[in-house]
Amino acid sequence: MTANYVLAIPITSADTTGISDTPIAVNEGGLPNACYMIRLTNTSTEPIYFSIGYSDVANDVLLPGISTEIYAQSNAQKRDTGFFKAGTEIWINGTASTGDFYVAGYYQPQI
Repeated sequence: MTANYVLAIPITSADTTGISDTPIAVNEGGLPNACYMIRLTNTSTEPIYFSIGYSDVANDVLLPGISTEIYAQSNAQKRDTGFFKAGTEIWINGTASTGDFYVAGYYQPQI
């Protein structure tokens, strides 16, 4: 049974001073839980390209100083529940800069 409350996963981050065109995983090993929402934050001074679950293709770009929330449910079919599965890695690449890239997430635990 799904709990009627929400918990947060531990936040992970990557220093963008060593970033390059070669993607790196921000959260090595992936999400510890199946999240209904993830928040990505770019505190660096350059745009960061990111990919959810794939190391070889960028899905989107996050501009400097911007945070975005991505809800899995908004991508699910009407009758289904959508989650980013446990183990999903977030990959980033771009130009080396000052700052960090953060991944946070929220999930409903099973009880």
